[in-house]
Amino acid sequence: LSFKRPNCLNINRESSSTNALNNEVFSFPTTSSLPEVLVVMTYNRIERLRLVLTSISDIMKGSPYHKPFHLIVTQSVDTTVLNFAEPVIKLLERMRNDHKHAYKMIEHVQVPIEKNDKSFTNNLKLFGNKKNSMNNLIGGLKRAKYILENNDSSNVIIMEDDVVLSCDILEYFSFASKLMDMKGNDGTLKVASTELLFRPSFFVGNHDTSFF
Repeated sequence: LSFKRPNCLNINRESSSTNALNNEVFSFPTTSSLPEVLVVMTYNRIERLRLVLTSISDIMKGSPYHKPFHLIVTQSVDTTVLNFAEPVIKLLERMRNDHKHAYKMIEHVQVPIEKNDKSFTNNLKLFGNKKNSMNNLIGGLKRAKYILENNDSSNVIIMEDDVVLSCDILEYFSFASKLMDMKGNDGTLKVASTELLFRPSFFVGNHDTSFF
């Protein structure tokens, strides 16, 4: 892997370990409450997408108690560009064949971009803009909602294609998912995030906050 990502393929997970600072013994989990649906948002950064999907696959190899994901890759697509989605289509086909331990099902949701929208962007060609990003997210969540309609848990993991994952990230989301399920269905939106505390621009651009 590149882009300074940790190598989680050979992660060592023993049943217990000792904290070197104070000799406390703690146990690693042996069961999982990990949501079964993973939504990954992408546009046209194919190598970034490959890296994050491979990172997740490597973590799953080291965490055999997690169940494989139903993966939804939701892509903002420029329909005026011939074969725009073809690189993602080919990548996901390879993933279906080579990473079955991590992804029991892989779906590709294509969301056409709105060419004339003027919402905030850092780089329109590379990243698209905020309006199209939100349309993309909604497209993935609509599909996830359909999949989970008859499930006990409605929790979903959402990632962007450039996220860099630590080797214990799935344990974090498993723990968070269990807590959200325990709180019951009271109609409120419950979010467990590794980034919302310092990245409000997930929902709006940094320059859009006053407008928001």
